[in-house]
Amino acid sequence: MDSTESRTFALFLRRLTTEPGRRSLDLWLRGADERRLAVQMEGEAVPGAPGVPSHCRLTLTDITLQREAQEEVMRLNASLEAQVEERTRHIRELSDELETFLYAAAHDLTTPLRHIRTFTSQLSAGPPGPSPEQVRCAEQVEQAAEHMEHQLRALLTIFRIGRSRMRFQAVDLNRVLHEVRKDLAADLRGREVVLSADGLPRVPGDSLALQLVFSHLVGNALKFSRTRCPARIQVGAQEADREWLLYVRDNGVGFNMRQKDRLFGVFQRLHRDSDYEGMGVGLALVRRIVNRHGGRVWAEGKVDQGATFWFSVPKVPPTGAPDGR
Repeated sequence: MDSTESRTFALFLRRLTTEPGRRSLDLWLRGADERRLAVQMEGEAVPGAPGVPSHCRLTLTDITLQREAQEEVMRLNASLEAQVEERTRHIRELSDELETFLYAAAHDLTTPLRHIRTFTSQLSAGPPGPSPEQVRCAEQVEQAAEHMEHQLRALLTIFRIGRSRMRFQAVDLNRVLHEVRKDLAADLRGREVVLSADGLPRVPGDSLALQLVFSHLVGNALKFSRTRCPARIQVGAQEADREWLLYVRDNGVGFNMRQKDRLFGVFQRLHRDSDYEGMGVGLALVRRIVNRHGGRVWAEGKVDQGATFWFSVPKVPPTGAPDGR
């Protein structure tokens, strides 16, 4: 045995002779053929008969195969963790490259779309005057181009949120909701809306990003409860062991739970454009912001019986998040 194990063995013997009870110790020894052996040593002090000094009884069990198997498992685990980390890094790089490409494509497409709209307007207005069918076609082209522009702007917003730097600090959600109320004042005007909030907590997060989350969720609740009088919207929180569970509940038109997986997808809409305006990116944006906070999103609802949108915020920010100081 080496010097460290020799000192450990000496301490083991000293305790055997000074403290009662059985003791055990695992050691690596080196045999006469220089092969390393793992042994489990069990010992106890045995008091001697009158006139006979006490002695120690030791039992050694060869556990080399067991220890070698344990070390092999640990080596394999370390190797697997390294492979998983490497593949995760590779996937992250590919994802970043794909997002960079999509961002560039969405950004570059806005210019030709503006040109299409401009030239279509000039063609429909130029002499000697287009036919009614030409006007109709030009209007459809212009509407399609405008719709695509809106979609591209929405995509760029989502990409910018994903690329922006989050500054984590303690955020008072009551103040966040107060700012959201002010921003949505125009949507509240002329309607009977009961917007209530139970005592909201302080959570670690990015204040502006969380304000955007509540703005979309409360704005959604206002939109889909416009046929209710009064519209009732409740914002609340529940505390769990490691996270805060936050929700926005309304008494609006609700949705079919069989379609819940579509709610947070980009450009996914459960209602007709003619009934409710929007591009179908608000909830996708909410999911992206919450994911960057280390949380999750989900929803519950029933057709014509309202909906509740939930998201969580961990009590401890995700690893590597800046603290904003």
